[in-house]
Amino acid sequence: MNIRDYLKRPGAMSLTDLATAAGISKGRLSQLGGSDGEQPDVPPALALRLERETGGLIDASMISTVIAEARKAAA
Repeated sequence: MNIRDYLKRPGAMSLTDLATAAGISKGRLSQLGGSDGEQPDVPPALALRLERETGGLIDASMISTVIAEARKAAA
């Protein structure tokens, strides 16, 4: 799932808690969450951190084209 969908999920970390866990500001995480129909490309290292911090609920492949391409090539 992407960042926006994760944050809407019942029981998800708050925007503030997720930003803190990922080591970025709340404003930056909000920007990376995108708007309806728009998902900004997240830097690979950050995408992997978000995936790790959410136990895989945020899929790094869905938010970072670099990660998606690397995983596709490795498959």
